[in-house]
Amino acid sequence: MKTQLYPTGKHLVEVPCNTCDATYTLSEVASRVAQKFENIQFHQLKMDDKLPEIAEAWGITQVPALVLINEGEIVGKVHGYQPDEILELYIQAKMKEEKN
Repeated sequence: MKTQLYPTGKHLVEVPCNTCDATYTLSEVASRVAQKFENIQFHQLKMDDKLPEIAEAWGITQVPALVLINEGEIVGKVHGYQPDEILELYIQAKMKEEKN
């Protein structure tokens, strides 16, 4: 699935939920894990009027979620909290990226 939001490069994008404690925990893990990969940028979408449209376009059925985008192509999605180690392995597999 293509997206115009991040058309180039590798990105880990958090789709938040403002009523869920898992969002805060997931944000910390995602930010920490993304820093271990030199070529992956971490982004947090804002809770605004555009978020439901983006979530629907990306096929997000549960929040919080993380979306992996490689050169404008959505290559993976993670819903809910994930431990650091599991998220690292998932990113490596989906993005074919090595840690720093």
